[in-house]
Amino acid sequence: MPPDGTTVSNLARRMNVARRSAHQTVHALLGMGLLEQIPNPASARGRIIVMTAEGRRVHRLARTVAAMFKGWAPELVALVADSDIPPIFRPLYGLPIGHRWDHIPGVTLIGDAAHLAPPDGEGANWALFDAGRLGNAIAEQPENIDAAIRAYETALFPRNIDTATAAAAYYPEFTPH
Repeated sequence: MPPDGTTVSNLARRMNVARRSAHQTVHALLGMGLLEQIPNPASARGRIIVMTAEGRRVHRLARTVAAMFKGWAPELVALVADSDIPPIFRPLYGLPIGHRWDHIPGVTLIGDAAHLAPPDGEGANWALFDAGRLGNAIAEQPENIDAAIRAYETALFPRNIDTATAAAAYYPEFTPH
């Protein structure tokens, strides 16, 4: 949006959407306090929309986040940079590196539940890998499920250390809880 503001019609053209759609977006952003309407100096009856101080802060924040994706496909960056809502930073939680849980007979964890760490794009892979390992352990000891679970967990815990260490290196601001 230009620093001196724009009309909803101009915004709709820039966004390549119907004026009604732009108006709905503007209305939502007005309600969030990110935009405000002021008299249009070029028209006695018209109004223009401008960013509030909070809107400018959120816009800078969105651009900062978008810069983190430099080199990514422009369409993906636009999902962040051109969003109608401000980015919401949420804390990342994880298990402490080296965490082990006490064995509970007949119960264990797989996938994200067993590898709670910041996202690394491997969640589904870990779930499938863990399920396969647990299935193999049960197939090897079908008469003793608890022993199979213990064998699975014995192999799982060292893998968790590697996963958590890699995640901590990728997210230096991350502190496991």
